[in-house]
Amino acid sequence: MVYVISDIHGALDAFLKMLKKIDFKFDKTDTLYILGDMVDWNNDAYKTLKYVMELEEKYEFVHVLIGNHEKMMLDSLLVNSDAKFLAKEYLVNEFYQKMDMNWRFNHGMVTYKEFLKDSFENQKKVLNYLAKLPYYFLTEVNKQKYYLAHAAPKPQAKFEERYMSDKDFMVWYRNDRYSFLEVAGDEYKDYIFIHGHTITSYYNSYNENHELIIYKDKFGIDIDCGAKGIYMDRQYGLSCLRLDDMQEYYIR
Repeated sequence: MVYVISDIHGALDAFLKMLKKIDFKFDKTDTLYILGDMVDWNNDAYKTLKYVMELEEKYEFVHVLIGNHEKMMLDSLLVNSDAKFLAKEYLVNEFYQKMDMNWRFNHGMVTYKEFLKDSFENQKKVLNYLAKLPYYFLTEVNKQKYYLAHAAPKPQAKFEERYMSDKDFMVWYRNDRYSFLEVAGDEYKDYIFIHGHTITSYYNSYNENHELIIYKDKFGIDIDCGAKGIYMDRQYGLSCLRLDDMQEYYIR
């Protein structure tokens, strides 16, 4: 079975519960794709990143993409990762003035504080891991082709709204106007696009209990149901999609 999860955001307990709920098998019979955003928001953000990193290093059937939060983390830490920083002589309040503004306002400090406590060798290992994460996967399940990315596919050259670098576009873009093929190009006409990044409340995608659910439209399938707890009386949670039969799973 092939499963896709996105935007764990430090909800490690929910992620572990999800693996149990789907009865994920670590014997090469199942495959897991994680579409980025392991870090930030929740207190286990850095722990989640390291856990996912260990899974991918140990198992060839676990595949991980970079999300905009990992890219913010990577950009911030590489800019400031001289020998002095990696020796942990910077204090948190000093780094707060130097970190990427986007990461600061997207709850990056919860990740950074734990990163700062880690060993020098582990810090280097994590940064090297993030720097090597891919931006998309192409896969096929039961003769159906899938294009997996954190936010958007790599835009074709003629796409008019490519107002940022391709890498930034693929982790940041939010779509409510275009089809997948208008962005990616006709060469992917046989593919279904699956992404996270945009919490499905953006599309008012709720069930009868006002719980966020996976959203499908002409752009693709959005599986980010906001693993951030309850906010403004909306029941958020972690979602998972099984590609073999499109079965949906939720941890609230």
